[in-house]
Amino acid sequence: MPIGVVTSIQGVRWYAIQLHGRDAHAGTTPSGARRDSFMAAARLSLRLREEALTLDQDLRFTVGRVEVEPNSQNTIPGLTTLFIDVRHASTQVLERFEHVMANAVSEVALIEGTSGKFRRTMSVPPVLFNESLQDRLMAGARTIGVEPIRLPSGAMHDASSLAAGIPSAMIFVQSRDGISHNPDEWSEPAHVAAACEALAQAIVSQACTATNVADAAHD
Repeated sequence: MPIGVVTSIQGVRWYAIQLHGRDAHAGTTPSGARRDSFMAAARLSLRLREEALTLDQDLRFTVGRVEVEPNSQNTIPGLTTLFIDVRHASTQVLERFEHVMANAVSEVALIEGTSGKFRRTMSVPPVLFNESLQDRLMAGARTIGVEPIRLPSGAMHDASSLAAGIPSAMIFVQSRDGISHNPDEWSEPAHVAAACEALAQAIVSQACTATNVADAAHD
């Protein structure tokens, strides 16, 4: 489909999880005496991925960055920090998974002989777009002979801030191979033009409706 009408934007929460172990020499420290923060982080990452899939297949769980200290090849790391991105369209699902994460941090830290600190660093609530404006965008696309689809957005957009205060809507344009937020992103000029025309049709429709309402009030 060349055009998509966006129904909603997923909520996003970011977390930083610190796992504290003990720095030790890689060659002289027996396996049973280690408090390896990175191994705890690895176990935790896999555990949380499985927990996310079990809770809801639409839950997006990403470990996007890992910091290991002291970051020396022959040293068992005493501190590993995971930077995690979690997304879902439901605040309730995000809340439930946050509790799951907190419990998992404590349990994994105990198993690996480390300690864990769990901290939320950002929270953006889910957004639902105005249904009437969505309908206008759908009608605008059909006016030019394009049948669009409705779909949620997995990425954040400025429109989420607008939607918190005023009726808002969004159009997506098809990207080649589904790649977005990436230098390889590409949209066909014809698809971009179709989206612009659909938007124009929706704006004219909205303007005419507002004018008719104003005229009726004046009469």
